[in-house]
This record gives sequence, structure tokens and C-alpha cells, in this order.
Amino acid sequence: MGNDQDRQELLERIEILEAERRTLLDILDLAPFFVYAVDAEGNYRFANRTAAEEVGHTTESVLAVRWQDVAADGDQARAVLSLVPDKIANGKPVLTPDVSLRLHNGTEAIIDLYEAPFRDADGKDWLLGIGRDKSSEVELERARVERAKLDRDLSIARTIQRSLLPTAPPNRPGLDVAGWTRPADDTGGDFYDWFTTDNGHTYLVLGDVTGHGIGPALIAATVRAYARAVFDGTGRLDHKTARLNTLLADELPGSMFVTLAVAQISPDPSGASFVAAGHGPTYFVQALRFGGGVVQQLDSHGPPLGILDGAVYEPPTPIPLLRGAQLVLASDGLHETADPTGRLLGVDALASGIDPQAAGAGSLIDGLRRLVEEHAQGASQADDMTALAVVALGGQG
Repeated sequence: MGNDQDRQELLERIEILEAERRTLLDILDLAPFFVYAVDAEGNYRFANRTAAEEVGHTTESVLAVRWQDVAADGDQARAVLSLVPDKIANGKPVLTPDVSLRLHNGTEAIIDLYEAPFRDADGKDWLLGIGRDKSSEVELERARVERAKLDRDLSIARTIQRSLLPTAPPNRPGLDVAGWTRPADDTGGDFYDWFTTDNGHTYLVLGDVTGHGIGPALIAATVRAYARAVFDGTGRLDHKTARLNTLLADELPGSMFVTLAVAQISPDPSGASFVAAGHGPTYFVQALRFGGGVVQQLDSHGPPLGILDGAVYEPPTPIPLLRGAQLVLASDGLHETADPTGRLLGVDALASGIDPQAAGAGSLIDGLRRLVEEHAQGASQADDMTALAVVALGGQG
């Protein structure tokens, strides 16, 4: 009777231990790290699911399989395997960080590997390995470093781009000039510029490169440099614009182009003129005898720059900058500003924001900026925004 009871208790104990073993194996299978045991010859004696799948097996099929025969990188496996007897003989656990391991699916993993020798009840020597795949952490750190480098590069690019904008008014008494730009990204494809040549001609230039970001910003810097070289105060403005187009047609990638608006103000402001290459509208307010004025929209004179080599542009539009006249150049980011519902501001609404009674160019710019911000109602900015304004003050005309 006693023997039967002892046998029953033993069977129950075995069942409990077996259940605990299965539970432990289930836990190990769910663990997000490699757990395996190999003998001195490199045969798998145990592997959890993560370790088995790494060599293209299940936890059952991997048993008694040679490590070097299933590893994705045979040379690597043989090199690691050659160290197994020494690690077992050493009798001490070893922690090896940052082990580069090629997985069965062809990807590379970075493993922190803990290996410990042990001897089972039968006197058999094994090597237990526990590996933690930290590839995602390495990738995150690599991404963090790359992002930090990118941020530094963007900061430098932003500083350089800002430094290319004019900071002092042109050497031209009687003209009040102001500019403003707000890129959609860290850097933008819009730019504005003004300069006075040695022969007394003043140029106001606003360009808009397709897209926004670092690539268009680099192209914008190139266009600015070319424009300063081409607009030298001699010859007709439309011919100069055609020359600039030819230069850019040879330089720009096939998918890129630039819209440009440029005003040329001769030594006599009444002889000022304007040309736009695919850019519009531009707003001109003709001075009236008793103040005020009507906002006139100036259209484009030809295609954007860089699309068609040999393009011809229509003759310049006269814009006599007599006392009280205003000229506003603006990129499409302003009139294409969208509110939270997606409704665009529009060119007519932007024109309504131009105050013919504005005290100066800065006031004109401030009014336009407030207009687009009020319309956007906090909606994110989809494109670069740039505006350049000139007001003819007293002393001219």
C-alpha cells in the first residue's frame, strides 16, 4: 500500500516538474533574446524560439544540429566554434559586448553575448549562451547621431542662407525697401535681394525655387549669385533675364526650375521697369496726385527660369516709381496660404492687404504678414513665404 502511495506521489511530482519545465520553456520562447546551449562539438542541445529561428529552425528541429552548418555566415560560425572548447575549459562566464552576427534572414544584428560553461548531471560539458539583440538600440543611437549632425548642418545652412539676405538698404536715397522671408523648413527655396550697380541702377530681385529644404536652398544661392552677375545695369531687362535663363538651363536638374521677379530702377526712378519669369502676380501701386492709389497686378513675361533654353521674354513693364508709388514682389507661398479647411488666400485677397497709404516698405510687409497669419489661423505652413516691398518717398519725381 505504501509503495503505491509513494509511486503516486512520485508521478504527481513528475507531472508538476514537467509542467514547470514547459512553463519555463514557454517563458524562454517568449523572451526577446537568444538562449541556447551547445556541446564542445558545436551541436545544439537547446535553443529557445528566438535562437532557433535565427538559424532557420524550430526549437525541436535544431536539436543535435551543428552550429556551423546552419549559421548564416559559415566563416564566422567556424571562428566562433573554434573558441567553444577553450571557453568550456576556462570554466568562467564571459560577457562579450557588441558581437556582429549575420542572421538567417540576411540582416546584421549587434549582440551583447553572455556565455557560461556548465556540466550536467551526466558529466557532460556544455556552453550556455544568452544573447541580447540590441540592433534597434544601435540604430536609434546611430539615427540620433545622424540627426544631430543633420541639425548642425541645417543650422550652418540656415545661417549661411540668412547671411545672403541684404541687411542694409540699397545705396539709393528716396527709396524705402524692406524684405521678409519665412521658409517652410529649416532652409527654403525662396530668396530676395537688392543691390545697386556701379552705373547707378538698382535691382530688386525675388526668386522661388521649386520645393523647399536644403536642395532648393542651394539652388537659390546659385540663382542669387548668377543674378548679381547678369543684372549689371546695361542692356534691356528682358534680355538679361533671357541670359540668366540660359545659364540656369545648363545648371539645374531636369525637375527643378525657378520663378523670378526683378525690377530695374534706373538713376531716374521714372524709368524703372519690371520683368517676371513665370512669377506672378506682382503688385504695383501707381502714385496719385492726391494720395492713395489702385493696386495693379503685374503678370509674367515668360516661362520660369531653367525649363526652356533659349526662351524669349516680353519687353519689360514700365513702373515709374514717382513719389508715393509702391511695388510689392511676393512668392506664391503667400497667396497660396491655406486656412484649417484648406481654403487658399488667393491673389485678390493678398492684393487687398496692400495699403496704398502705408508709411513705408516695412509697414507694407507687416500688413501682408498679418494678413496671411490671420488667414492661416495657425495651420501649418506648406510653402516658403517671401515678400519684398519698395516705396518711393519724397524727393523723387
